[in-house]
Amino acid sequence: MAKYTMEFKLEVVKYFKENGKAETVKKYNISNTAIYKWEHLYDTYGIEGFKRKTVKKYTVEEKLNIIDFYKKEGKISVQKKYNISSTLVNNWERILLEQGEIGLSKDNRGRKRENAIMKDVNQSEDLLAEVQRLRMENAYLKKLHALVQKREKKQRKKK
Repeated sequence: MAKYTMEFKLEVVKYFKENGKAETVKKYNISNTAIYKWEHLYDTYGIEGFKRKTVKKYTVEEKLNIIDFYKKEGKISVQKKYNISSTLVNNWERILLEQGEIGLSKDNRGRKRENAIMKDVNQSEDLLAEVQRLRMENAYLKKLHALVQKREKKQRKKK
């Protein structure tokens, strides 16, 4: 859920345009960075800039086209044309350099829960196996110690 409503952001931007940064920060107790960001969104996209964006999945070809456009035209042009953040495009560009086109086709969002669970299971199994081995070793050493003491006892009796 958004921290501020669309109506509130619009109210802040309009107040900012009429009264300036200092008055707006005092009245609404909001950072000037947020105010400038909202103003930029409003100036660029109008009221649509304040609406929550739906998550869109992009194909590899779309990502490559957007990256090329970003390299040629810059981040502001990408934001206006595709309504997409430059940070996302930068991430795609980094993935393309590190992993190639295959990396762009993967869904890399979120934590990989299954791998973490499997590691925990494997670690637990390894620990149980080690405990079992140590128990067997301990039993062997106890038996060996008992046999050594028995032999020493027999040798003392012979003397």
